[in-house]
Amino acid sequence: MTTRPTSSRGVEAAVTGAVTGLYYATPDFIPSRRARGWAKAGLVAASVAAAIPGARAARATAREAREEGSATSLPQAFRALTTGRRSSPSRYWPPC
Repeated sequence: MTTRPTSSRGVEAAVTGAVTGLYYATPDFIPSRRARGWAKAGLVAASVAAAIPGARAARATAREAREEGSATSLPQAFRALTTGRRSSPSRYWPPC
């Protein structure tokens, strides 16, 4: 498997957090509804643009794993999850 450079997850998280804060603060700074709508659309576009490199890297990694045959199916992934005593299916299933 080849290693591809990815964007920093910290930068992505910081941008997303800042955009989220600005998104919810727009009514305090922009009185016009139309201008506020355009500003929010721009903020959403900035947030999506910040997430694209990470999503592409994850997609490429999943594709490589699938091609190598090391990908896990959904039922296998659920069986691999550990369950605690309180969430044991045998204790609560079948429902009465």
